Amino acid sequence: MKTMEGWSKSKKNFNEFAQPGDEIDEEIFYYFLEVVPPIDYSSWGFLMGEPANHTESGEAIYEAFQKGHGSYYKYLGPMTAEQFKVAKYV
Repeated sequence: MKTMEGWSKSKKNFNEFAQPGDEIDEEIFYYFLEVVPPIDYSSWGFLMGEPANHTESGEAIYEAFQKGHGSYYKYLGPMTAEQFKVAKYV
């Protein structure tokens, strides 16, 4: 599990520290939730409100995070808003 403490000690940016699919702690989940208002948020997870990048066609790519049952949190990685909508129902 990737923790806020581990990230801080690593001195890396988040995308160097965590990979899509990594389990993260609650502190990292809420840190990113509170950075900017999400563009998509539900009890399932959220999509950050600021794009991290864009596709070749200009579509925005955002960082996505998931909240599972109990204290399970996951970094989903970069995805478009449409990919996130589909992922919520898979």
